[in-house]
Amino acid sequence: MSGLRFSWPAYRRASADLLASAPLESCGVAYSVHDPHTDTWLVDDVETVAASAYEHRDEVSATLRPAFIVEVATCPRAGTKRRAGAYPSVRQSHPRFSAVDDAGEVALAGYLRRRAPKGEHLALVFSQVGCRARRIGTAQEVPVWQVGQRLVLLSSDKSAEGGDVRYDRQVRAFGADGQRAISSLKVGVVGVGGTGSVMLQQLTRLGVRDFVLIDPDVVETTNLNRLAGAGPSDVGTSKIAVAEREIHACSSASRVRGLRADVVDANIAAELVGLDFVFLCTDSHASRAVVCHIAYQYLVPTIDIGHEHYRPGGRSHPHHRARANVGS
Repeated sequence: MSGLRFSWPAYRRASADLLASAPLESCGVAYSVHDPHTDTWLVDDVETVAASAYEHRDEVSATLRPAFIVEVATCPRAGTKRRAGAYPSVRQSHPRFSAVDDAGEVALAGYLRRRAPKGEHLALVFSQVGCRARRIGTAQEVPVWQVGQRLVLLSSDKSAEGGDVRYDRQVRAFGADGQRAISSLKVGVVGVGGTGSVMLQQLTRLGVRDFVLIDPDVVETTNLNRLAGAGPSDVGTSKIAVAEREIHACSSASRVRGLRADVVDANIAAELVGLDFVFLCTDSHASRAVVCHIAYQYLVPTIDIGHEHYRPGGRSHPHHRARANVGS
């Protein structure tokens, strides 16, 4: 799953600013960087619209002055961001898209397509309970995520899996929305050996249904004491093939993209950008450096569970201490 990502502070500020004028509708502009390969947007900046920019504003709708839209689309700042792949998104403060939004977006979408034909523009709506986004002028919604101490799906898809009886005990712990959030995640596992293979079994049973697996190696005899699901007949087989087999044995409906490759290669590392969560299960410093760089640059929550390294005196390196929570 791809979608729009806010850092935790950016979303809190944007939501607070928009809802501050309630019950009046509020608008603003969010500048985002779009990665077409993964169809992911990273919110770079958010600007609240000044009162003078409104042509009309009440408790059910708001219309921006045409001159303001032109100013946003043509200002030097927007132009600089546009060359980097960022485009403006209009956001409002009611809980879902309405017929008023449908009508109002038509002209705006047309103008933005003419002004920046290669752009991917989004419309957003905020409320006290979350945020929804869609490609402007269409009904095609994209997920909205808040990334920080917790990973929160702000636009919960109620059609996602969450009512399956097999997850009854988890629903009691996480709630139905929590289980839906887990089932909607696209998770990457880098390294499917000793720790990665066990991690995959647990993730599949937890309810994750969409995986990207990365590992260049084949099964060796010395792996058999710790590679979950592998037997003597698998020696010489790629670890990716064994991992895919184990996932489908547990959940035949799972989607698995297996890459027998090294994550330090640029084209393979790029696969991580569109993921919702990454587990790093290697003992390579090179792979750790690449994955951590992506985690920070693209707001991809990552947990490193590779081999623990120790400093003299028995103290573990602080880089290896990681926690993360998934919320909805």
